[in-house]
Amino acid sequence: MTIKRILALPIDPQTRQSVLNTALLIAGNFGAHIDVAFVKHIPFSYADTAGDEMSLQIASDLLSTKNESLEQAEAETRAIFDEFVRAHDVTLSNKPVSTNEPTASWTSVDGHPADIISELGGAHDLIVIGQPREAQSMGRITTEAALFATGRPVIITPPEPPLRIGETVLIAWNRGAQAARAFHAAKALLLDRAQRVRILSITTGAKQGPPASEIATNLDWHGIEANVVELSPDFQSVGEVLLAQASAINADLLVMGAFSHSRLRQLILGGVTKFVFEKSPLPVLMAH
Repeated sequence: MTIKRILALPIDPQTRQSVLNTALLIAGNFGAHIDVAFVKHIPFSYADTAGDEMSLQIASDLLSTKNESLEQAEAETRAIFDEFVRAHDVTLSNKPVSTNEPTASWTSVDGHPADIISELGGAHDLIVIGQPREAQSMGRITTEAALFATGRPVIITPPEPPLRIGETVLIAWNRGAQAARAFHAAKALLLDRAQRVRILSITTGAKQGPPASEIATNLDWHGIEANVVELSPDFQSVGEVLLAQASAINADLLVMGAFSHSRLRQLILGGVTKFVFEKSPLPVLMAH
């Protein structure tokens, strides 16, 4: 498998530059195309169901303010995109071209981000999205839609644009199906360029599935050397252990499955996915 079409979603102003840079780092390795999509979401207006003239006016004013805010955000994001393609000499194209260099295109679509990504995501090889900062933010909702509704691997980028990706990789392994999907996606997409790979197994209770040593053997068959580290979380959360290990090896990519427990439990108790969503200083490749 190779990467030829990437969907990049610059939703949050704090991460949109990082989303573009991350997508370009990957596209440059594969001569891939980057579809940059700006989503214009206008919340449902209650103007049609308001019961009096004052309510109608308030709803109309709120809608007008939201429209102006969206237009400004779109103009700012488009300006960043235009400067990005100029600075990196990226060819603009809406169809495949005979080149090994990355290309890009811009589109603006109306709708709820979760609906848009559900509609577009499955037609791409990879989705790149910014790190969601808040549990109920539009970025968080869109990221969950990317993971659950598209069947595609998702790279979540931190606010700071990465300088490299996929050279030093930490794989979080818990024997689960989600971890396996993330691992094989990373192997196919990025690991053939890795210079150092560590497989981290945290002893939180055995699950059905191959041990970390078998994952290392799989990589060995693909000509990729990896070392295995097994740790106990002790008094740290699993998420804290993952990020500490990523820092210890100066990783530029963390690979992990998403939501290995039920979503309800995640919402009530938090969890590894939520922690990494909010705290990771490096790009994270996730799959579900």
